[in-house]
Amino acid sequence: SVKFDANGAPSFIIGNHQLKGKAIKLKEPFAVLRKRKIGQITKNDSSEGTSSEAKMRSHGGVELEVVGVVKKKLMFADYPKSIMR
Repeated sequence: SVKFDANGAPSFIIGNHQLKGKAIKLKEPFAVLRKRKIGQITKNDSSEGTSSEAKMRSHGGVELEVVGVVKKKLMFADYPKSIMR
């Protein structure tokens, strides 16, 4: 699990090991996309005035949906510290 301290520094615990890192702002953000076949789209997702057959012909049967935008990355450069529970 990843937790952030008061300064915004991430702490990542895996089993009996703890990693401390830092959050770095990316120079250029990027999008996370989900690729779906047009046949999987529900009625609420379809565009107004465009039939599903027309969309399938124009897009090759595939639609890309933006799921999120990544603006920061987490860097864990140090060796893990052993913790006892």
